[in-house]
Amino acid sequence: MAKDLALKKTILLFVLVILFLFTCTWTAMGVERKIKNMPRPQVPPKQQQVDVIIDDSNLQDNLKKAEEMLKKGEFQTSLNTSLKIYDYTRSVLATINLLQKQYEKIAADQKTPLKDREDLLIKMQRMDNLIGRYKKAKEQSALNIGHIYTKRGEIDKARRYLFEVLESAPFDLKKDSTWMRAKTLLLEAYSLEGEF
Repeated sequence: MAKDLALKKTILLFVLVILFLFTCTWTAMGVERKIKNMPRPQVPPKQQQVDVIIDDSNLQDNLKKAEEMLKKGEFQTSLNTSLKIYDYTRSVLATINLLQKQYEKIAADQKTPLKDREDLLIKMQRMDNLIGRYKKAKEQSALNIGHIYTKRGEIDKARRYLFEVLESAPFDLKKDSTWMRAKTLLLEAYSLEGEF
């Protein structure tokens, strides 16, 4: 009987160990399954910088957006857009300047038929209208770029754009004029605000 009792205790201990191991394994598998099935928190994707393409149809809209972003303090986005506007308008103005010189030569040549000269004169008038519009957009984008670079402390870059605005924009002493804003920012870059 003592042997039967010892054997029963051994078998019971053996069964308990097996159940314990089975329960631990089953619990561990269940925890792993729960972890795998739990959804991971969604991390919002970083806003990707949309590559803005500037052309004549969206020039004014992008210029307004760049100014709005500048007012909101979104300097990098405003800077990227303003730089693209600046490059685009500079390129268009250089192209118009080149073509205008060629058109003037052809229109002045007496050998050119009258109808062709009239067509060229009409095209040159359209070019004059475009020059005014693109020059103003270039000045505004250069002012935005100069403003951002001044606020960032990149003074050499700021001076280049602001000085260009002062050279090309019409002189105007109104506080909110392009010329006066460029002058104020340029003097701020030189640490001479309010001096002259």
